[in-house]
Amino acid sequence: MESRMVDKLSKTNEEIWEKIFTKDKEARFQHSLDYKKIIEETYKNCEAHYYISFKNTKSVALFPFFLVKSRIFGKRFISVPFLDVGGFLGKYDVNSLKEVIKFLKEGNNNIEIRLNSSMKDFEKYRKFFIREGFGAIGGREQFIVSLTSEENMWKKFHKHTRNDIRKAMKSGLNIVQIEKSVELKKYYSIYVREMRNFGTPQHSFKFFKNLFNTKKVIGFNCYKNKKIIGSLILLFNEKYGYVAFNISDTKYRNLRPNDLLYWETIRWAINNKLEELDLGQVENGAPEGSRARGLFKFKQKWLGEIYERVYFTFPKEESSRKKNQLKKFKSIWRKIPLPIVKILGPKICSELGI
Repeated sequence: MESRMVDKLSKTNEEIWEKIFTKDKEARFQHSLDYKKIIEETYKNCEAHYYISFKNTKSVALFPFFLVKSRIFGKRFISVPFLDVGGFLGKYDVNSLKEVIKFLKEGNNNIEIRLNSSMKDFEKYRKFFIREGFGAIGGREQFIVSLTSEENMWKKFHKHTRNDIRKAMKSGLNIVQIEKSVELKKYYSIYVREMRNFGTPQHSFKFFKNLFNTKKVIGFNCYKNKKIIGSLILLFNEKYGYVAFNISDTKYRNLRPNDLLYWETIRWAINNKLEELDLGQVENGAPEGSRARGLFKFKQKWLGEIYERVYFTFPKEESSRKKNQLKKFKSIWRKIPLPIVKILGPKICSELGI
């Protein structure tokens, strides 16, 4: 008779987690224990709840969650917070999944699981969560680029894409890798301002400092003369990279800093043997002329394949409520003075988990 169990991650079984993480082809930076450590050390209101499932004493799957606590927004178990996609690793096992979800439901907390259709068992998870009474927040997608060689990718780009990169080079833009504290501070200065303009609370500087301590992160700043006008931060593991943060000064967009940043990132990823590059979320159905539509078209030109991104939420009513709340919040946040944003942003960011 088969024996099954689910065990919570502890110091005694961390090696088991690392073993599955290292071997699983779908492993991403956000599944790593490094990411767990970053969140725990940065935000005290985020409590890790990581589970390992076993079948006949053999470990088969990993389930990373954080309990994100907020007096304003309530408590939510999220897999995982602060990034577009979380999800699980290992073999799909409905019984283990039921047991984990049962644990999470016991405290009457909300649950949010962030998945996309590039995952091999995505449809199985979708059916499971719908059966379990979860709602689904869709309407977003992700572009994932399959990397080949610099020469091959350059040839495949549309001539307009190549011209945009050339324009950035001819504009006298300069790319500097974020290796020293001074570059990280410059990145943070433009990041805080532009995140306010997006209507989204920013992470703390400590979050980024902890992020770069993992050595599985690389960042680039883009300069016009001595002025920083754009930045990009990439999270990666052995074969997969994820563009987690990309910011640019709207006053200099015509110089194409983002084109140069993306091309530099693609070149770096190829030279470091990465096979796929996730460009992050987009909104295919956004209206023409909107910022979201512009972002979709920008990422589309890098020749990635588009995948559906879905947040499964419990209870079901949380789906529409959260969507409406965030829309209102964004419009308010854009109007708050920058000095106040600098103080309040990290706390609200940590409580939103977005």
